[in-house]
Amino acid sequence: MNDKKLIGVDLGGTTVKFAILTTDGEIQQRWSIDTNILDEGSHILPDIIDSINEHLKLFYCRYRWCFRYSYS
Repeated sequence: MNDKKLIGVDLGGTTVKFAILTTDGEIQQRWSIDTNILDEGSHILPDIIDSINEHLKLFYCRYRWCFRYSYS
């Protein structure tokens, strides 16, 4: 079983579209965010990274494993 995944990113002027795919090209999850062009676009890359990290956590929590945190 191949657990490798690919992440596709389509950066557009109004939205950034994402997908998590298998190496065979099967789309397993897709989502989009608005492209934040404020401050000469300085938020675009951090927003992309944050969105990918958030969705990877949700994806693996749903399909594979999920770390549980407790705060005291």
